[in-house]
Amino acid sequence: MKSRLVRTVVASGTIIAMVALALTSATPVSASSKGTIGFLLSGPDLYYQYGLKGAEAAAAKLGYTVKGLS
Repeated sequence: MKSRLVRTVVASGTIIAMVALALTSATPVSASSKGTIGFLLSGPDLYYQYGLKGAEAAAAKLGYTVKGLS
């Protein structure tokens, strides 16, 4: 009986901790942006740099922000 209670308490605590972590680690989106788009720069080639510029232009029109990742 005692071991079942301990398992229940540990499971409940784990679930509560996971929910709390998910709620507190979410990055708030600013009021002027719908969200952030990550663009992966796979290399130093102009192809990828132009792709980032295109993504930034489209994001600006649609109300998103872009973060270039290399």
